[in-house]
Amino acid sequence: MDHALLIFVLSAIIPINMQNVFSRIYQTLKPGGYLFFRDYCEDDLAQQRFENSQGQKKLDEKFYVRVSGTLAYYFSLDEIRTFANTVGFEIVQLEQVCKQVENKKLEIIMQRKFIQAKLRKPIIN
Repeated sequence: MDHALLIFVLSAIIPINMQNVFSRIYQTLKPGGYLFFRDYCEDDLAQQRFENSQGQKKLDEKFYVRVSGTLAYYFSLDEIRTFANTVGFEIVQLEQVCKQVENKKLEIIMQRKFIQAKLRKPIIN
């Protein structure tokens, strides 16, 4: 496989299995292949809402279950860097992305934070 795409996927996986996901993707990619990643960042507005809402359950630090039963984890840059380095990915890009979202109906502006990464499996000579 030349490319893998994880968009808001890893945050829905139990934390103990997250490193295994990186390992499996690394094994599946061809040398020179890329993993493109985007997910929730710690201190995101959605995480703050979890802290203040009823019906949402905190399972662990930065790890929550929604009323629907789906999971949500909020990453730090260091966590993603560790996952990537542990299996051997080269970090091409790893950054926190801040996005301003406007709800015109409610007339509010929200600040969202995400982690975005572009990781490469090294080419073996």
